[in-house]
Amino acid sequence: MSLNITHNSVIHCHISQSLREDSAEGASRSVPGTAQMEHGGVGVGGGAGGVGLALNTGSLVVPVFVVMLAVVWYFRINYRQFFTAPATISLVGVTIFFSFLVFGMYSR
Repeated sequence: MSLNITHNSVIHCHISQSLREDSAEGASRSVPGTAQMEHGGVGVGGGAGGVGLALNTGSLVVPVFVVMLAVVWYFRINYRQFFTAPATISLVGVTIFFSFLVFGMYSR
């Protein structure tokens, strides 16, 4: 089977989150001179290949979206003249949808 890979071709590789954690742990054990520290969910690995920094930003999605919704609602209440009826209905819909989503995630 030919993949049409020629000289000077670029090949991209995707590494998922779970695979990256496993490979980082394996790399710190198998490569001499590689150190890995974990502090507050931040992993820092260094060595001959460079320094890698892994942050878990998934836990920030809900709080950031809550703050964004709060700011938009603040502007909706204080600056009504800039919000049309469809914009207000959309804001109510997004707020209700997000509320169901958050209560569904954390009611377990």
